[in-house]
Amino acid sequence: MGFNLFSYLITGVLCYLIASVGVITGGMIYWASKHYLKPKSPSGKYIAISVSIIAALLSVSILIFGMINYSFTISDKCYPRPISSSEVIIGEWVPTTKSIEIMQDEGGYKISTHKWIFSDDGSFEMVNMPDWLIDWEPNQQFYSGKGKWSFSSDECSWRINLSFAPFENYPDGLGTSIFFGGKSPNYYLYDYYLGGADSGNVMYFEKSK
Repeated sequence: MGFNLFSYLITGVLCYLIASVGVITGGMIYWASKHYLKPKSPSGKYIAISVSIIAALLSVSILIFGMINYSFTISDKCYPRPISSSEVIIGEWVPTTKSIEIMQDEGGYKISTHKWIFSDDGSFEMVNMPDWLIDWEPNQQFYSGKGKWSFSSDECSWRINLSFAPFENYPDGLGTSIFFGGKSPNYYLYDYYLGGADSGNVMYFEKSK
């Protein structure tokens, strides 16, 4: 599991600023109450103190909530979940129903058989994958190929590294990767199209067998 120190520092500073604003606001309310809300009356003093305490408690609550929420967000969306073995990759993976619809509606692809096949000897086969996963452009063409796969992780994701043998349009082969996510038993593969990760365009694959 990685540790993103910069992100935690930014979040800590933001939460500290929120807390400071709350405390300063409470102090201002106290000062205003002391000078304008019957300053000689004990009730005015008590009201000012109560408001200040409430403001301080509220700011501390926001601080705690923000840190807890950020922690859960990072744990769920960034750091890769542990898995028991790379054996969970072995098998056939096909596009989800939603991804098939995306291929048809956005890419204009003709749907047939599309799948990834990962074997326990470290080999894989790609069958009729839309070209926008490889070229990032939709030309309504499909690629098929074979090669070797390996499993790795970085700070935010699990990756299946693919080393393709030469195939159509790639006479020297190709080195790329797709991503692995989810948690047992609902694992999935995903990859980006039309611009890569920055585009936010994602295709998902589910295990068929």
